[in-house]
Amino acid sequence: MAYKVADVQRINARTGHFFFRPDTMRFFKSKINPNEMLYKDKYFITSETNPSGETRFTIREFNAESGDVHTIWDFHKFPTRKEAQDYMRGL
Repeated sequence: MAYKVADVQRINARTGHFFFRPDTMRFFKSKINPNEMLYKDKYFITSETNPSGETRFTIREFNAESGDVHTIWDFHKFPTRKEAQDYMRGL
């Protein structure tokens, strides 16, 4: 099945996880495009802004069976979305 981030958000909430809850997203200053398609039906990119105002990008992995989302590699690993996309496409 081809997933969009919006599908992942619904599945994550329905299975009792909190990754996309508004208070969680606000705390980490996370941004995500709900219309973005997942790469290989499990990878997507988020951006987070740290307290000093620097925005960086993180690759996330979605588990369709459990609804869980977790970080792949390091949090804030990529300085640009393009670098994260290029890395993700190499998976």
